[in-house]
Amino acid sequence: MPFLSEIGTWILSSFNSLLPDCLVDRPTSHAAHDWGTNRLCQTVDRNDVSRVVLVIEAAVHYFRHLRSSTPRVSELQLRSGITVEFLLLEECEEVDPDTTLKLIVPDKTGKNLLVNGEVTVLANGSETRLYGIKITSSLKHLLHCSVFFFDSDFSVISYYQPAVGGNPDPPLDSQGEGALTIGFGAGSSQPQLYTLQDGQDFDLGFLKIFVSNVPLDLSHIPRESPFESTGKAPAPRGAHTRERTKASLWDTIVIPVKQRRV
Repeated sequence: MPFLSEIGTWILSSFNSLLPDCLVDRPTSHAAHDWGTNRLCQTVDRNDVSRVVLVIEAAVHYFRHLRSSTPRVSELQLRSGITVEFLLLEECEEVDPDTTLKLIVPDKTGKNLLVNGEVTVLANGSETRLYGIKITSSLKHLLHCSVFFFDSDFSVISYYQPAVGGNPDPPLDSQGEGALTIGFGAGSSQPQLYTLQDGQDFDLGFLKIFVSNVPLDLSHIPRESPFESTGKAPAPRGAHTRERTKASLWDTIVIPVKQRRV
């Protein structure tokens, strides 16, 4: 089936041709030859047409939302006032009195693993490594935020999404007065950990952060992997309309997350 070869080439080239202005920075290591991967981590039987179609649909969904970025109709780019920290976490003996769970905090070094626009994490070691994210805004606007992880198996995982409907409070306060923490601190979000498959020493995913000055319903973006399940997107929670008294501004940040075996 020659067309499958062409589709595979398109999928891999899509990984290597991400729009540079979608990235948090533009280091030279974002060149195509430096992604460190040249094949998908999983495959399906090419004779199983229904599964092949699921993979193609998942790939289209994946790259459509990974590449989406705000139109450059204004000189205002929200990302210019956003600081992202990717942190190694540790579990401490102190207990949260409300949940009776042990607190998870940044490790003693407090080192930001986001260096030159990308993150490298260690996976599959004898010691479980937990990671979290801290997002701070220095802008005068109150901002809403959603965070997703685009994995190499074409799944899209929600790291943080605000409630849909109503009038949710923006999680990012203005001018650095408050920060959104994911995986630690206040809230119920879980820390992240990363694993590699047997025989795999490297993998590449993308952390994508949406920020906006009005609430956005992005519940249609998370998706299961077509290799391990149905590949169908979770049912949307429904579209809704509301009055807007100001222009809608939004922006995105994409951060490569390189996962290396210990």
